[in-house]
Amino acid sequence: MTKIGVIGATGHLGGKVVDYLLEDGVNPKDIVAFYRDEKKAANLKGQGVELRYGDYSENGYEKDTLAGIDRLLFISSSNMDSFGRIVDHVGVVKAAREAGVKHIYYTSLAYPESALFDLRHVHIATESAIRVSGMPFTFLRNTFYLEVFFTEKDVKRAFATGKVLSLTKGRGLNLVSRDDMARATAVALRTDGHENQTYTFARPDTFTVKDVVEVLNALSGKSVTFEESTPDAVKAYLTELGVPKEYQMWDSISMQFGYAEGWAENVSTDLVDLIGEENLTSMKDYVAGLL
Repeated sequence: MTKIGVIGATGHLGGKVVDYLLEDGVNPKDIVAFYRDEKKAANLKGQGVELRYGDYSENGYEKDTLAGIDRLLFISSSNMDSFGRIVDHVGVVKAAREAGVKHIYYTSLAYPESALFDLRHVHIATESAIRVSGMPFTFLRNTFYLEVFFTEKDVKRAFATGKVLSLTKGRGLNLVSRDDMARATAVALRTDGHENQTYTFARPDTFTVKDVVEVLNALSGKSVTFEESTPDAVKAYLTELGVPKEYQMWDSISMQFGYAEGWAENVSTDLVDLIGEENLTSMKDYVAGLL
């Protein structure tokens, strides 16, 4: 049987991937879940999944750690230092190569060449390391999560202030729910024919922040206004809301600067080809879930 390893199995994405593998009939004994916090892995152990300790920051991925893995899902490190993140990633690639991993799946960034985010360099570097390693690969280039772009916190703000600010300059957005990405990743892991392929997990269509506000109003019966704004105005808005300055750059609004040049207007059918268009979470359904 094929042994599937999931790095980051106790995280938001990795945990959902394991859930879908089990739901789709993969024997739990054929799944290896790598964890850092044993308490978070308790539910996986209870389901019969094999557990192994692995930590990017402590050289936790070595040849023996990855021994016997046929297909390895390599979820990107959360290291906020880009150079450190690349070092973490190269360590995993080296260990996988030495362990004889037969196929590595890496969660990369959608359209990295045109992205304005610094992490594009991390993903391009990691993809290059995997290519030169000689291992068969599949790059799962993910757009950003709906769950990060528009949150329950943003809905509460909208209702409290009567407005939603945007830094997107009206550009289209192509964002996907984490659940949809996990479902597609599980399909790619448990089926054949994905060697040396690059898949872009994005939507086949786009929407705008204004569209989100219109859906929010229609579903809630509120009259929230939409405003294109500026970075300085957003900082003032967040300060007024009591968001500490050290967190403002990571706020869902502040992070929209990367969409203003059109990076997120690109579309792809790769995800719906794997999970079926009927399973794609619509923006409307996502907003309804928040409400």
